[in-house]
Amino acid sequence: MWSNGACFIVNSELVIEHWNQSVSQMTGLAEEKVLGRRCYDVIRGTLLDGSQFCDPSCRLLQTIDGTPASILIPTRYTGHRIAQLHVTLVENPVMLVHWLTLSDQTVSPTWHLTPRQQAIFALRSQGMSRAAIARKLHIQLSTVNTHIKRVREILGVRTEQEALAQIAERSTRLAAVEDRTAGN
Repeated sequence: MWSNGACFIVNSELVIEHWNQSVSQMTGLAEEKVLGRRCYDVIRGTLLDGSQFCDPSCRLLQTIDGTPASILIPTRYTGHRIAQLHVTLVENPVMLVHWLTLSDQTVSPTWHLTPRQQAIFALRSQGMSRAAIARKLHIQLSTVNTHIKRVREILGVRTEQEALAQIAERSTRLAAVEDRTAGN
């Protein structure tokens, strides 16, 4: 019944109780890895401006009106993608049924890298070699290389240096915005 499309269900404590194969394919996360975990720890959705959407206060519980939310979610192979998140509240027992539909809309994802990708590029920007990063993060060199390749693809650049420059530029712009916001 709940398995048409990418669907997952959380209880009143926001703990995932159902995770179907379509969501597994979309996110790369197997059902056994997510069942029993809090949805905001798994989905980690953000709004299009980069601010956090999925969190313990659950905006969806506060505003269930049938309007889908556009959020960015981590996906299996393509970094973050825009998804339409539809939610239905079932009251006995209380459950939130979530449906995710990936959008064809594109975004500039420089601030939506995975924590591992961010760590690798932070270490590369400090001049650390790929092999040293692999040792430091306890991962294979091929994994470091794959993350660097995927980030280049996500950012639409040809070289690692272009990716580093784009990430540094975005970080500088975000820091300036945060400074202006803190000054108000």
